[in-house]
Amino acid sequence: MLRFYTESFLEKHGISRRFLDYFHSLDKTIGERALGQQQTVSGKVHATVEQATKQARAVDEQRGFTKIANDVRFYIVTPLPIL
Repeated sequence: MLRFYTESFLEKHGISRRFLDYFHSLDKTIGERALGQQQTVSGKVHATVEQATKQARAVDEQRGFTKIANDVRFYIVTPLPIL
């Protein structure tokens, strides 16, 4: 997945168009050699992270880690009444 940045973004962050073109070319060349036709390293990384995120969400839904964490946070943040 290649991102196309605006010229103002590139100037603001000190990135030259030439460097960005070189990096995209490198991404594509290495990806095609290692992964196959029309594949990029950044595309593979993106797909892997997306898959890992889906798996983590599935495990969280099964085991309820987020719910437990929110419950614990509620009890930590909620002040106890003074008797």
